[in-house]
Amino acid sequence: MTDAKSWFGVRLVVECQVGKDVPAKRTYEDRLIVVRAASDAEACRRAERLTRAAVERYRNVVGETVTWRFREVIDSYPILDDELADGTEIYSAFMNHHFYRSLANKRELGALPAYVKAHPRADASKVTVGQVLAWNARRSPKLVKGILRLAPATLGKGIRRGPTKRAATRRTRTPRRPKDS
Repeated sequence: MTDAKSWFGVRLVVECQVGKDVPAKRTYEDRLIVVRAASDAEACRRAERLTRAAVERYRNVVGETVTWRFREVIDSYPILDDELADGTEIYSAFMNHHFYRSLANKRELGALPAYVKAHPRADASKVTVGQVLAWNARRSPKLVKGILRLAPATLGKGIRRGPTKRAATRRTRTPRRPKDS
């Protein structure tokens, strides 16, 4: 009997909470793991299950509890090689130049940090990819159009295309009457 399972590289986010810090102050790890699964969906479920089971808690030097926990699966990638060996490609994603620069240049803000910086009251733990892309679409429509062209099924859900239409409301000023003395 042959094994119908294949290897997948799964990209996920792990959250690091120190003490009672708020989500906007937490550190997030971009993690790649390798799992064996029969399908993309199974690979994502398996990666989530493995990462949730590996929650790590300890006390730092100040005595605060540090907790590393699963946050979300970002993507999965089928590994096409038959064997895992040195140099095996376990994950790949296409990006445009602007996104590459945000990864390569640490002085530039990436899309999510820029969104959080521009929206200080936003709860970073509840911000979705759709919200970040919609915000970036208003700032840089060509960038988001290119992203949606590359991966419309994954990223395009819930994103309004083009400028948002707002009802034109005009305030009419009524002249003030002089006060009677």
